[in-house]
Amino acid sequence: MPQERVAAIVGINEYPLRIAGPGTGALQIKAACAAKALEDAGFTWQDVDAVYDTGSDQGVGGLGISEYFGFKPTVIDNTSVGGSSFEFHANHAMRMIAAGKCNLALITYGSMSHTDARAIGTAGGTGAGQSNMFNNMEDPWGLTLIGNYAMVKMRHQHQYGTTDEQFAAISVATRRHAMRNPEAVKAMTDLEFVGVREITVEDVLDSRTIAHPLHLLECCMVSDG
Repeated sequence: MPQERVAAIVGINEYPLRIAGPGTGALQIKAACAAKALEDAGFTWQDVDAVYDTGSDQGVGGLGISEYFGFKPTVIDNTSVGGSSFEFHANHAMRMIAAGKCNLALITYGSMSHTDARAIGTAGGTGAGQSNMFNNMEDPWGLTLIGNYAMVKMRHQHQYGTTDEQFAAISVATRRHAMRNPEAVKAMTDLEFVGVREITVEDVLDSRTIAHPLHLLECCMVSDG
């Protein structure tokens, strides 16, 4: 489909805290960030006509968000494919804008994973929420989210000959970029990272194994926001 209307990201906001603490919920985080993003873009709540949300935290997706904010959107998208969901949302929103289905799309996310002490990635199941056929087949074997990614890494190494050192270089580059972002440095400090500094390939490979062949410094931090 030819794209006749060009979409652009016109407003953003990042929640300032990585430990929100008791009394805050994912919905409040979404609301605070949405308000700031709309302010950044120069729009109002009434301008929003498309809502994108995974509904992954507290089970409140686009429909609930719309009701909570008082929206009457023409497009609601609850695509949920893990951490890459929001890249999908941006792509879907671009296509809807190009097709004339909406004019202003709001993509929201909020999490209380740290405050709720959710062991994302290393808990006993592959995911949270309602049981489904995938969990029923995988959970009895103790598979975790990190375990899933460990198998992906092993497959990549088997198929392409990628080394542990090459994978570790990804973490090194990510931390190097993070150290140039004051918000990321503050987040690592608040979450009590051991050594808030740039890291080396050796640091990554010497960190403890979480799910072979993934090391601690190859895994994401668990935070609110």
